[in-house]
Amino acid sequence: LKSSDNVTFHVHSSLLKEASTVFEGMICMPTPQGPTDNVVKLDEPANVIGFMMDSIYPRDAFPSVSSYAEAWEIAKAADKYMLGRVLTVLRGVVLQDRRLCGQSLRLYKLARWCRWADVVASSSRASLDNPLLNLRYMKPETEEQFFELSKGEAQDLLRLHKNRVAKILDFRAGNLSEWINSDYDYDNESEEDGFMWYCPNDCVG
Repeated sequence: LKSSDNVTFHVHSSLLKEASTVFEGMICMPTPQGPTDNVVKLDEPANVIGFMMDSIYPRDAFPSVSSYAEAWEIAKAADKYMLGRVLTVLRGVVLQDRRLCGQSLRLYKLARWCRWADVVASSSRASLDNPLLNLRYMKPETEEQFFELSKGEAQDLLRLHKNRVAKILDFRAGNLSEWINSDYDYDNESEEDGFMWYCPNDCVG
């Protein structure tokens, strides 16, 4: 295999055929140079092809990913060449990297594209730590990640945040309603009962 930046990878054609029907078709396709030319040129750079080969070949350790930009290149190449194992390895690499996991909105976007349902769920829950409903309170790094989301991705996250706020408000209203409708005998209340209701700070004034 030869990368777009002219790095050559010496690989076993039988392993590539086994890993991907796309590679199988590319390897078996006749070329103008004749059967002696066994170099397959790819559109991806060396770091992406290297990750794919490290995922296909038996290895003692996972390959590494330096950023989400690189992770996206790998994910799209894996989809292009129908390499499910590469996506599986990529998932493990990203989830083991605290720096990448800490970017919950970027993780959420990548997980949705790769259809990692459990990671979509966990990353969307992690996003609740960030105030997405008000740009004024967003940290700069969170705002940058937020505007990388597509319209649909952003809407789904905002819906989750709105639902969480609604549940919190319902919980407070429910508590107050329960207190008002209780069977407590207010007419015969005495100081000895020690009952006192404190108005929350946000209801003053």
